[in-house]
Amino acid sequence: MAGDVVIIEDEEAIGFALTIVLAHNGIAAAVANSGKEGLALAFKEHPGLVLVDVRLPDMEGWDICRRLKEGEAGWVPAVMFLTAAAQESDRKRSAEAGADAFIAKPFEMNQLVAEVKRLLGIPLSV
Repeated sequence: MAGDVVIIEDEEAIGFALTIVLAHNGIAAAVANSGKEGLALAFKEHPGLVLVDVRLPDMEGWDICRRLKEGEAGWVPAVMFLTAAAQESDRKRSAEAGADAFIAKPFEMNQLVAEVKRLLGIPLSV
């Protein structure tokens, strides 16, 4: 598998930074820059977690989340939104789509890493 996490983020710098931070914490990640590319990568790699931005150039994160949560051959990943769309209505839509977590941009890297580890079942360092 290419990684424990698939990141679907259209801002390349953010995707790159996330892969570096996660790698520093022992978590492998692969990045896709569009919704369609991200879904294809996720369905191919079957990661434990998919990080999704809500606003992507070709589709909305809500739709990606719903597709992932439909399951494929018994595989259903954890899904976390990482987005600037941080209104209460956005949080509600993420829950309705089946998301397991929601982090608003800008965010603290420590918070992100802790949430990723929680969703992957990795113990936090002491």
